[in-house]
Amino acid sequence: MNPADKLWLENRINAAVADDSYMDRDEEKRIKEEGSSRGILVSEIELVLRTELDKIGAVCERTLVDELDRLLHQFSDNDRYLDAKEERDAMDKVLTPARGKKVGLDPRVAKEYVDSFCSVNGVKRSADV
Repeated sequence: MNPADKLWLENRINAAVADDSYMDRDEEKRIKEEGSSRGILVSEIELVLRTELDKIGAVCERTLVDELDRLLHQFSDNDRYLDAKEERDAMDKVLTPARGKKVGLDPRVAKEYVDSFCSVNGVKRSADV
């Protein structure tokens, strides 16, 4: 990637998270589309994205949702059941800002994802029983 494109991408990322230190999936998608239209490879965009977000202490919603998904699978794959403590532990992990980060996952996004995960994967919750 040429230096001008890298500078543009860094500035674009910084502008997207300047207000809330949070890169939601729509912002990330737009940046990837804009970068691709400039001829930047998606792998290069993702590398600069991760580097810039780490540098400024911002978070990427997609990364946090992926972590939430991993935890929910870990807690429920064997018994298809998610008890209140497991759900709370998973939510706390992604809602609490990680070391060096300013914010965690948006609580509404987390709740919607847990609801969807349980529905799609046939997982019963302690609240459902």
